Amino acid sequence: MHRELSNTENMVSTKELRRILTAAGWEVRLKKVMIKLNNMDDVQGLVSILANCDGDFNLCKGRITVDAKSILGVCSLDLSGPLELWVFEDEMQDVMEKIRPYMLAG
Repeated sequence: MHRELSNTENMVSTKELRRILTAAGWEVRLKKVMIKLNNMDDVQGLVSILANCDGDFNLCKGRITVDAKSILGVCSLDLSGPLELWVFEDEMQDVMEKIRPYMLAG
């Protein structure tokens, strides 16, 4: 069951997505990684890394969630503080080393 989502359907929080998939009987294993993007070079670097990785990545600031592979989406976030990068556990090993320069300690 795969279909393209419209822009309005795409506006579902990671928490809500997890609840929907769990209710449908899917096992959802997401990991949250806290990151900080200090300038446009950081934004371009992170988006470039994730664009070359398999899987989906969500970047969240408060209640706003965007596709972390979208430079326009990432630029629309408030970058003044830490961001939550949500990664499906299956993709975690592949991206952790690559995104380490953007990760916050802790």
